Amino acid sequence: MTTPEVRSATVADAEALGRVHVRTWQVAYRGHFPGEYLDALNAAARASHWKGVLAAGEMAVFVSEQDGSVVGFCGVRPSTDPDLADAGVGEYTALYVDAAHWRGGHGTALVRAAREAAQRAGWKQLVLWVLVSNSVARTFYERHGYVADGSERTTDQRGFPMHQMRYRLDLAGQG
Repeated sequence: MTTPEVRSATVADAEALGRVHVRTWQVAYRGHFPGEYLDALNAAARASHWKGVLAAGEMAVFVSEQDGSVVGFCGVRPSTDPDLADAGVGEYTALYVDAAHWRGGHGTALVRAAREAAQRAGWKQLVLWVLVSNSVARTFYERHGYVADGSERTTDQRGFPMHQMRYRLDLAGQG
């Protein structure tokens, strides 16, 4: 198995991020989100979103590559949760690895890059929101030391309810 190579994303990576984002959602969220919603996802639209994010420098975005191709990415920024804003807490906005590369070490490498970026930023904790029904993702985060903190929310910003729970990682003592 080739060791994943992780680096900071650039605007030139936006197209690859759009592709990975859509492909990952279409596999990982099948059965969690309506099929017609997933089938209608557009990689070009996602690429446009990521191009704007990367150009604005709104967050730290990292890509994981294999054989020179982007196969995964993550993004972290200061938390926007009302109870955590201005508390020295960072949050994931994305962590996606193309399904063809699951269990290849890319997710772990991206989690490590996010944690190191959070520590450099001086954040005390990292949080993320995950679908309550997504046991695969929940197991992955738990394996990396994230713990459910009891906060839950249901949003319908995409036209259907998404029931999520928040996970948290205390960065004190993390190496």
